[in-house]
Amino acid sequence: MKHEIIDALESSLGDMNGKEQLSYLKDIAEYLNNNGQDVAQKLAERISRDCILQSRCPDCFSKLEITTFINCAGEYFGSPAYERGNEVFCPMCGWGDK
Repeated sequence: MKHEIIDALESSLGDMNGKEQLSYLKDIAEYLNNNGQDVAQKLAERISRDCILQSRCPDCFSKLEITTFINCAGEYFGSPAYERGNEVFCPMCGWGDK
């Protein structure tokens, strides 16, 4: 996997000359050496967020299902009050609210 990451970085540096590429890659390496855990955490959060936006499970990438429910929330000035909500879950791996 690390070779794929390096290849992806190198391919994104196409407009730089050799010295600029090496300097940029060195800066990235130093940053990751000092902040690797933080970078990994932010990447995981980004993947999870993008999965939800695409209605995909963050664990197995299957399509998520949404169930709508209505709960009685008591009364409001003598009339029944209802609350509508949604539960999002993955039918394949069980991720989610269900």
